[in-house]
Amino acid sequence: MTVLPARASFADAAALYLRPRVLIVLFLGFSAGLPLALSGSTLLVRMAEADIDLRTIGLFAFVGTPYTLKFLWAPVVDALDAPLFSGALGRRRGWLVFSQIVLIAAIVLLGLCDPFSVSPLVVAIAALVVAATAWRLGG
Repeated sequence: MTVLPARASFADAAALYLRPRVLIVLFLGFSAGLPLALSGSTLLVRMAEADIDLRTIGLFAFVGTPYTLKFLWAPVVDALDAPLFSGALGRRRGWLVFSQIVLIAAIVLLGLCDPFSVSPLVVAIAALVVAATAWRLGG
């Protein structure tokens, strides 16, 4: 006769998510998805309120494409050194710092761009930069 191990309670299973390393990964994953939401749905709503042409708004659905195609170009980026920072920080930390600086600049540019006065192309480029750098922080 075999003895089955005692089943863990729900509280035991939930306690795993309170470990510091798991919390760090949880918050990093959450924060990596925020810029994509900013450049995706929030931008579309903002452009609709600004009476931008519906076709132009529809083209902004492609902003999430870099995040979707991450599996294709992530290995290439992992093989390359980050501009400016890899020598001092190493490859992975260099990419993290470089990505954060570019992401901050792109989010500030998006926040300052008024869809009425700025070309939709400038807004689209800023949104693509946000989507392209946000995946790097989470992946």
